[in-house]
Amino acid sequence: MVQDQWLEQLGAVLSEQRQYDTQNQSSWYEAEACHIILDSFCFTPVSNPIFSYELYTSFQNRVMRTGKPVYRFLVDDDQQGMLPWIENTIEFPVAYHTLRDRELSVADSTPLENFFEQRFCEVYGPDATKFLSREYPITSRSGNPFFFDYVVELLDGSKVAIEKNGMTYHHPLLAGKEAYRHQLEKQNTASYIGMKVFRFSSMDCQFPSFVDDQIYHFFGDRRLFRRVGLSVSRSYRLYKHQHNSPSSVAGLSHSYG
Repeated sequence: MVQDQWLEQLGAVLSEQRQYDTQNQSSWYEAEACHIILDSFCFTPVSNPIFSYELYTSFQNRVMRTGKPVYRFLVDDDQQGMLPWIENTIEFPVAYHTLRDRELSVADSTPLENFFEQRFCEVYGPDATKFLSREYPITSRSGNPFFFDYVVELLDGSKVAIEKNGMTYHHPLLAGKEAYRHQLEKQNTASYIGMKVFRFSSMDCQFPSFVDDQIYHFFGDRRLFRRVGLSVSRSYRLYKHQHNSPSSVAGLSHSYG
């Protein structure tokens, strides 16, 4: 494949191919300074049924956990458009165009947001929302901001973002090619500035213990978090065991430092 040859010239090595169905797959390449995912998707006609979005998010999260920046593209994207990301030669505006404070304008949480915040508090303690920034902005190449659902800032200056994705607007085949490219630009921009981006799907709400385990592995030790706090407070019903002991999720014991 031509893309293989081009990536090999950059020193990238094929690590894994994730086959979602007979028409759609992702290829993960490892380079010295970053990881690259190339998506080969059949946007039209959309297959029925569409492939599992959970396969997509779990693959994405696994690559993101490697620690290096992760850049994701469509296999037919222009190579010259991919190179600046991989070679670290993009320049961003110093400041983004000012918009109203979205954190204050989206006070009413959706069921998926409420679910995530409750699971975050289950893992890190009933006061853990003080570590969450909601609707966190970063600057795009155009100067307009991208917003991430939640961000946790760590004491070392690094940031971890969470995107809560419903099928209709985020599954590549349902969103469509151009909307999916926009998702990738947002994600690639975060990776470029050193932010990890993990994804939960609406289907994950069915498996709270799985989400708890993932949250701990994505964010790590609470003692490394920098306090920022949500502008809007939430009320939660504590589980019985939370009144009696500070910990435990998925068989792991965590201290609420």
